[in-house]
Formats: sequence, C-alpha cells, structure tokens
Amino acid sequence: MAPQPPEGAPQRHEATMTYSVALLRRATWRKWQALFSWRYALAVLLMGGAGAYLWLQGERGWTIGVLGLALGLALVMPVVVWLQLWRAAQNALRALGPTASAALVADEAGLQITSAAGSAALPWPRITELRPYPQFWLMQTDDAAWATLPTGGLSAQARQYIADQASAHGAKVRRG
Repeated sequence: MAPQPPEGAPQRHEATMTYSVALLRRATWRKWQALFSWRYALAVLLMGGAGAYLWLQGERGWTIGVLGLALGLALVMPVVVWLQLWRAAQNALRALGPTASAALVADEAGLQITSAAGSAALPWPRITELRPYPQFWLMQTDDAAWATLPTGGLSAQARQYIADQASAHGAKVRRG
C-alpha cells in the first residue's frame, strides 16, 4: 500500500487506463440506460396507451396521426442513439492505437488524460456527473460529453479522491 501524503499536502494520483471492446460495450449500455431511463419507457407506454384509447374510441383524425408519428419516433430514437454511441466508442478505441490505453493524472487542477489519440485537461468544475460502476466510471462534462474511465488501474484512494473532488466542485456522484 502506498503511503498517504500528510494532511493538507497536494495529492496526485496516476493510473493507466486500459480499454477493451467488452468494457466499452458495457459502458455504452450504461450510457444508453442513463439517457433512456424508466421514465422514457413510461412516457412511451403512456403515449401508446393514449393512442390505443383514442383509436378504440373511434378517433381517426390528425390527432391519431401525430400521436402515431411521435410514438414511432420515440421507438426509433433509442435504437439510433445506441448505434451512435456504439460507433463513437469503436472509433475512440481505434484512436487509442494498439495498446488501447491512456494515462490518467488526478490532482488539484483536475484530470489530465493522455493517449495515442491526444491529451486533454479537464478541470474539476467541468465534470457534472460521475456514475461509478465496478469496472469503469462514466463521467459527463458540462458540454454533455461522456467519457469512460476504466477503474482497473485506479487505486481505491484515487477513486475516492476523484469522487471527492468532483463532488466538491458540484458534480453529482451517482451510485451505479
């Protein structure tokens, strides 16, 4: 176990994050679930129920047409979003190169991520949400971008530090 820095001393956590197709598939599924929660399914069911009720009551006008179009779009949207998320994940994995890894540094300034695809510095206030899962964390930024952080290379102290810093700067830290 690494020694703890003295109280009040600046902390710096470094890790290597390794990505895989299986990890990104799970992360994509979780991102999709975050976007299309039970509330979305409930809204689609209510819309379908309203349409069925109107149809059974004899409505055959423009109201049924508009409701049917909206219902059709509501059913197609999750599929389109899944495909877009999955393609983006595959492209990002290819951009990482043959090692499929990135270096992460977490310190007082925020997160710095460096890989074959480039580097990025993300100050803590830009992180709006963290969703920790056992093998990865999903992180959302203030421009609605999502990032996947594999946790295999992160120590328990680094995980706690990232969660604490993100929360202290206003991010919602959700539990799975």
